[in-house]
Amino acid sequence: MSVGDRIAQRRHCTPKYVGRLFIDRVGIIDGLNPQHITDAMNNMFDMKLDYTTSYRALLYAQTLVRGSAEDGRGVEYLLAIRSEIADTMTVQPIDGWRFFVKGGKMDCVVDLEHGKCDCGVYAVEKIPCSHAIAAGTSVGLHISTLVCPVYSKDFLFAGYSENIYPCVGQQVEERTCFPPEVKRGPGRQKKSRWQSWLELSRMRGRKPRKQHRAYRCSKCKETGHTKPQCKSSSV
Repeated sequence: MSVGDRIAQRRHCTPKYVGRLFIDRVGIIDGLNPQHITDAMNNMFDMKLDYTTSYRALLYAQTLVRGSAEDGRGVEYLLAIRSEIADTMTVQPIDGWRFFVKGGKMDCVVDLEHGKCDCGVYAVEKIPCSHAIAAGTSVGLHISTLVCPVYSKDFLFAGYSENIYPCVGQQVEERTCFPPEVKRGPGRQKKSRWQSWLELSRMRGRKPRKQHRAYRCSKCKETGHTKPQCKSSSV
């Protein structure tokens, strides 16, 4: 059973899982609305999605493929971050297509022919992980050749190269899809977004640890104690 089939069998799928699964099976996100996501998931996997989940899944799929102007994420952004991590790894060839990569949080066996890695990221995202980038770079392969074609413009243009006709007897109406109304929850609102594991791993390596303050006595001006514990004679 593939990763997509296992994800589809989850009873409660998050918008990120649905968006990634839609890209994996369909590969086209431009010109679509949330109803297309709902119908596709229902026809392919018998999944019942509400409008809010379909809308957020479509937004995540668009951000994953094209990136967003607000946070700069996208395929190029992920490859740039993972390339920096791949530079710290060591590669040992097993055969023509398989490599043993050391470094990061775990050592993995990478199969460039089938697009697989023991970490599981390459098989799900169809974007090379740090281990796959290190293996491909060691044999002179360009990073762009390791990315699945569904993320390319040629693949997108090919999807719209032929004429698209409505079904017989179907009445096509033009309507504008608005985002769902989101009620503001109680308490203080969050101002920062959830960061990915790649961003968190980079921050942990660069953020300095908190330095404890050296306490000084205001009476004798010596460190190691404060005024209530001072044993010097009063002036």
